[in-house]
Amino acid sequence: PQEGYPFAEVGQRDVLLADLANDGQASTGDLASQMNISRNAVYQARREGRLALRSALKRRGHELPPAVDGDGGGA
Repeated sequence: PQEGYPFAEVGQRDVLLADLANDGQASTGDLASQMNISRNAVYQARREGRLALRSALKRRGHELPPAVDGDGGGA
């Protein structure tokens, strides 16, 4: 990842931004269609993006509650 940019792949950022714009989680099927990728790629981008974001926030000193959605709070 670039300095100050926690996401390894642009798709991770795109998926997380779509989730935020849709009150938590955008439709996986719609995202896959719009991004021209598989549903599994959306799930993977979402998971890895959340882990990257949590890790970046922790490095900056933020205290976070344990993850409850299977993304592993220990990132």
